[in-house]
Amino acid sequence: MSVLLIVAGVSFSLILKRLAGDAEITFPIALPVTAGAILYYGIREGSLRPLGFSADHLLRDACVGALTFAPMIVAFLLIDAAFSGLLARAVERPGSVSGTLLRGLRAPWNWVAQAAYSFTLLAPAEEVVFRGLLQRWLQGAVGPLEAILIQSAVFGLAHGVPAALSWDRATSLGYFLLGFSGGAILGSAFYLTGNSIVAPWIGHALADSPIAILVLVATGRLSRDMLHTMAADARS
Repeated sequence: MSVLLIVAGVSFSLILKRLAGDAEITFPIALPVTAGAILYYGIREGSLRPLGFSADHLLRDACVGALTFAPMIVAFLLIDAAFSGLLARAVERPGSVSGTLLRGLRAPWNWVAQAAYSFTLLAPAEEVVFRGLLQRWLQGAVGPLEAILIQSAVFGLAHGVPAALSWDRATSLGYFLLGFSGGAILGSAFYLTGNSIVAPWIGHALADSPIAILVLVATGRLSRDMLHTMAADARS
């Protein structure tokens, strides 16, 4: 497994480097942390259940995760209304893996690649770190409600602090609120499904996927021109 993870990571990095050209790409720190956690629990205990991976109620948990998409989109729309242009900045942020995939490939392959990245790497990695590791530990230490609130605040800071380093305070506050609200919804799904990582995984992936972008365009929070720009700017 360790060899496969290393080969997959190197291959993915080389592909992104080719697509990005001279631009720098920032990889989420959750990716290597999750890879290490999977190796640790896989070798030590021979199971990933401590991280929340379970197929006991797979269909139920996946349905719960899909249902979280609606309240997250509503929360995002409300926050975007308070911080005008926030979601457009989130989609267009430079140096992100998602942005590189969306602009480095021609449509519709850019959408397919970005969705695959959200579902197979970004969402599960961040859910393992913030819900599977942090929230699960906090639930045993301080209780479920406090655990959800604390991990949501940490999740918000993980989004807001990088934004503060790149943009203004108002934007960083908006990013914090996006992360906090998403963390609260995903953390609740994690707890209500008996600490299953599947539910927040699906919800998170949907919120970060092209599906969410299309919903935001349909509701007028993102410009339709953005869709054409993503296809036109793709490298041949």
